[in-house]
Amino acid sequence: SFSATALQNYAICPYRFFLSAVLRLDLRQEPAAIEAIDPLTRGSLFHETQFEVLTNLRAANLLPLQPESIPAAFELVDRALERLAAEFEDRLAPAIPRVWQDGINSIRADVREWLRRMADTKDGWIPDKFELSFGLTDRGPRDSDPASVNDPVEIIGDLRLRGSIDMVERKLGNS
Repeated sequence: SFSATALQNYAICPYRFFLSAVLRLDLRQEPAAIEAIDPLTRGSLFHETQFEVLTNLRAANLLPLQPESIPAAFELVDRALERLAAEFEDRLAPAIPRVWQDGINSIRADVREWLRRMADTKDGWIPDKFELSFGLTDRGPRDSDPASVNDPVEIIGDLRLRGSIDMVERKLGNS
């Protein structure tokens, strides 16, 4: 069965009818320019920046982060956020550049404050795994920790868990 609108499209143009009613294709939607960074985009930018910074800190042997390493960590934040913000900006086409830049600066301040607090903590816990994923191969290429696994993790019997953990910490001195 077809709707009256579909039959009207058939009367106007059988090809349009075929595309919309049979193949279920719609007109391509033009992306709307964003006016502010929505929470999902902000969270994605924060987590991708955090992943890149922690990965680079680990590669530079700067974990656990010490107060004297903060300037180097802040430089890593600036480089990572600049690159990621440019990628997101190309995809999202923000309508008001100043609002976009304010949002990016807010994320920069949050990541820097998180690093500052991490350097001040003397509890012996250090970040060990970042974006540790399991069973997420169907989501395409994504940056994740080298310890990530392609298969879901078996919990109990047939119960399998798939997902991603932002950060796993370990007690200093434990491997």
